[in-house]
Amino acid sequence: MKKITLIFIVLLVAISVSVIGTGLLYNNLEDTVVAEKPLHQLEFSNGSFTILQLSDFHEWAGKETDTGIVPQEFLKPRLTMFLDQVLSDVHPDLVILTGDNIFPLSFLWDFLGTVSIDTLRYIADYFEEKEQLWTFTFGNHDTESTVTKEAFLSSISTYNYFIGEQTESSLHKSFRQEINIQGQANRVGNYSIPIYSDDKVKFNIFILDSGSYYQPGNGPRDYLAITPEQTSWYCSEATRLQEENGEIIPSLLFTHIPFIEMSELFESYPYSFSGIYGGISNSSIRSNIYEECFNNKDVKGIFFGHNHYNSLTLFEERDNHVIMMGITPQAAGESYDDLTSDMYGRVITIQESGDFDTYIYSSNDSSNNHIFLGQTISYSSFNP
Repeated sequence: MKKITLIFIVLLVAISVSVIGTGLLYNNLEDTVVAEKPLHQLEFSNGSFTILQLSDFHEWAGKETDTGIVPQEFLKPRLTMFLDQVLSDVHPDLVILTGDNIFPLSFLWDFLGTVSIDTLRYIADYFEEKEQLWTFTFGNHDTESTVTKEAFLSSISTYNYFIGEQTESSLHKSFRQEINIQGQANRVGNYSIPIYSDDKVKFNIFILDSGSYYQPGNGPRDYLAITPEQTSWYCSEATRLQEENGEIIPSLLFTHIPFIEMSELFESYPYSFSGIYGGISNSSIRSNIYEECFNNKDVKGIFFGHNHYNSLTLFEERDNHVIMMGITPQAAGESYDDLTSDMYGRVITIQESGDFDTYIYSSNDSSNNHIFLGQTISYSSFNP
């Protein structure tokens, strides 16, 4: 009995030390000062700029086995294969990851180690090796372990090809909102990134952290929406860009959870739409950002992830302003042994004129999901 008690105490102390040590590590990561690194000004090339949106990697550098989880030192091979393929085919100027990049499989392993942090670093390592500019925001799964959003960002802020560190530069603005509500994380992955032509801003990219779940009392885990504070920041950025450049700067907005307005629009949509409708999984809470996008007349496209098998793309027009909304299906491998899963991304090519077109990229041209493929949609093609 004494021996069992002693073993229990030793284990308890070991776990406590690990947890404390891990906590100190995460705190140190959050306080990391970003070293000076080269600034990358996004530029139109020959009048165009290409964005590759990828969503819902659901990566976690741990392999489930019969004896438990074994930490891994690389991404799932299927994801790496897909990234090699799509980067080679598309040659994007910027890659945007729109949430659920990390899907923690074990709360314990992020207490005892740094598996989630390591996973994001493996993603950053990949893009660094490819010399590919990229950025990301958070989804509802990324922080379901013990890792804060601030720690995630700090862990990759020094990477040369990552745009989005919390310390602003002349080439990107960021916004952080502290949330003091139990069960809800801070809104950290919010960015405003301009695209230039001849040192003049011609287009802008907004990226917003859509949060995760809203759970009043013992109610359902409904999905959250963009907050009033985030909306105010977006409006201030839209105003700043207009004042500094003497005109409304056309923009695209990226976030994880679809707006409730997309679901409402689809239910009464009088025009033809493109892609597969497989449910929208939208926020159950209304945000005022959608109305402000129409008021400001700058945002021309809003793109989401979250619903893994939906490629729905449609338009809404109000007061002579049109917004395209689209959901991008997932790019997720089933496991470390999976080498065949179909993966998807969204390619968006912007023109200096302010027009853009988009299509869904598939890893498998012979996939049964033909409706995902071959449907290039132009913003200017909307004809009510």
